[in-house]
Amino acid sequence: MAINNIILELKFKIDKTTEEDVQNAAKEIALICLGENFSTLTDVQISQHPLDRLLLFMSQLGNHLTVRFYDTGIATVDIQYSIEKKLDKFIAVMISEKNDTYTPALARLYDQDYQGKKVLILGGGDGALLYSLVKKNASFVTLVEIDKEVIDASRCYLKKLCNWNELEKYTNYEIIIDDCLVVLKDSFRKSLTYDIVINDLTEFPVQMEKNGFTYDMEFSKQVMELSVSVLSEKGVYLSRGNCVNAKNYHEIIIQNICGLNCKFKCEDTFVPCFHESYRFYKLWK
Repeated sequence: MAINNIILELKFKIDKTTEEDVQNAAKEIALICLGENFSTLTDVQISQHPLDRLLLFMSQLGNHLTVRFYDTGIATVDIQYSIEKKLDKFIAVMISEKNDTYTPALARLYDQDYQGKKVLILGGGDGALLYSLVKKNASFVTLVEIDKEVIDASRCYLKKLCNWNELEKYTNYEIIIDDCLVVLKDSFRKSLTYDIVINDLTEFPVQMEKNGFTYDMEFSKQVMELSVSVLSEKGVYLSRGNCVNAKNYHEIIIQNICGLNCKFKCEDTFVPCFHESYRFYKLWK
């Protein structure tokens, strides 16, 4: 299943500013972009960006549309299709969303030492994080990606953007196409450990037919527990969380962390291409 992102900028002036007016305007945009087959509004929240309001729609087909209204009268529409389409039709728009903030925040490139470290990346199939770590002189980096199409598409269409050309110059890494839970359980069974485990999985697991766009918190908990179990004595677990506004999500994550008796810290970073602040976690024993 190919996932494609489209970013549109529409001139959409709102005469009134009540929450109901904003929602109605957003629904009109959803109808234009997704047609009549979208579900009711599932989330309305104020984005961390000081100038916009965020509204989220979910389609019955698994499509997902985010509308952000700015005080300037611009509406930014982010559409994510869960249907088979050629990625190259949308690549020009995706390239405009190159992000130099997310990867450094997730991997803590500003203060985390990777020199000589053995690293496991969960997800991250676009290759950007992988390249960032191998050039930091990690002893070896293993990337586990469940969807080979993500890697193939990135290598083909985002070769320069995600540094695949440069990555080919290095030998201190491997890419495994498999479920991260399988690899984590196998590592635990074989007593394999890592100095750093980085969780770059999406908020929504790939089992769309099972969970749709509902957070599978049990899956997140299992990934965290297994990741901590394969850390070396002074190992570190780094993980993306969710947007700062997802308060229930973060409350559950904190509960899960406390159950592991780990030390932890979380930091919020404004990610420009997300148009909102995102929370990142660091755990250690």
